[in-house]
Amino acid sequence: MQIIIDYLCHAANTLFGFYQHPFLKEWDEMLNDIIDKGLIVEVDELTIKFNYEGKEYEIWVGNRWYSYGHIYSIGGKYIKRSQEFRPRFRTMRRLRDLHMNIFEDQKACELFKIYGDKSWN
Repeated sequence: MQIIIDYLCHAANTLFGFYQHPFLKEWDEMLNDIIDKGLIVEVDELTIKFNYEGKEYEIWVGNRWYSYGHIYSIGGKYIKRSQEFRPRFRTMRRLRDLHMNIFEDQKACELFKIYGDKSWN
């Protein structure tokens, strides 16, 4: 059911021009390569940092879906708004799945540190 809702959001964002950043094929290809080959350095609620080809890329994963999946910083230097692009929706969903899996694991680990083996779900 969630996939249907996601694609309806994508259709509405496309139809009504709600995406904050224009699509760029080259960025989509690069982001897929970063996901495939990069090393995840840090994850928080709004960004994922990857080490990719010797540089640290911080990817924005907040504001699903309308401002999602663009480069936030490279090597700690923030990107100009005019240089922010979005990937394909399929890539955004892939990034979202990765982010949620890692972020949920982090939250579970934090709860484990507090409560030990006790079930908190």
